[in-house]
Amino acid sequence: MPDRRSLRRVASLLFFLAVWHALALRFSEGIAVAAPSDALRALLRLARTGAFWSALASSAAHVLGGLLLALLAASPAAALCFYSGTAEFLVAPFLAFMKSVPIAAVAILLLILFSSGGIALAVVVVVAFPILCTALLTGVRAADAKLIEMARVFRWSGLRQWRWLFLPAARPHLEGALRLSAGMAWKAGIAAEVIGVPPGSIGEALYRAKVFLATDELFAWAAVVMLLGAAAERLSLLALSLFYRLLRMGGR
Repeated sequence: MPDRRSLRRVASLLFFLAVWHALALRFSEGIAVAAPSDALRALLRLARTGAFWSALASSAAHVLGGLLLALLAASPAAALCFYSGTAEFLVAPFLAFMKSVPIAAVAILLLILFSSGGIALAVVVVVAFPILCTALLTGVRAADAKLIEMARVFRWSGLRQWRWLFLPAARPHLEGALRLSAGMAWKAGIAAEVIGVPPGSIGEALYRAKVFLATDELFAWAAVVMLLGAAAERLSLLALSLFYRLLRMGGR
């Protein structure tokens, strides 16, 4: 029997679809706002083409690659800021800039300097890096001071302290950051693709749907991006859980 949380999710989805259908009926017989059934038919039609899957693969490679690069860059940056107040002072303006700069401005600047091929990857790094770096730094600073003092008394190595004290303390903060950045990475990456219009991408497909007023395809692609964002969040948390499991096993 489904639990209460599952029933609430189904009810929320049905309410969302009902509002969507009402808006479609209200605006020009579905020309301005495609109905859910029209978007579903468009999605099924697109899914039978090789271009659809090619666009998914291309955009996923750039978005997920950017998210991974952001995490790999944020880890040593957070460790450096943890040990050095000077480093944190120097990095702070860059983090503030990356948090506040509009995605469109970054995408246009990158488009001027480089080709449109890697624009989504670069924008995702800019968006995700400050979230992940700040979360990691906050997390390692949340480690129990008494346990840290005990580790120093028993002369634990720095690597051992990170394995058993700092990284476990950072886990809840990192989980929250991954939940936030995984969804934002897809939104920012696809927005950058719409601006740069790299060939064979989801952004190009959205731009083409806008030009030809194919709102059924527009909503179909929007639903795909939402699903991909949710899947990226789940995969990120699964990978994080696996990392911590291997971390514990490696210490045995």
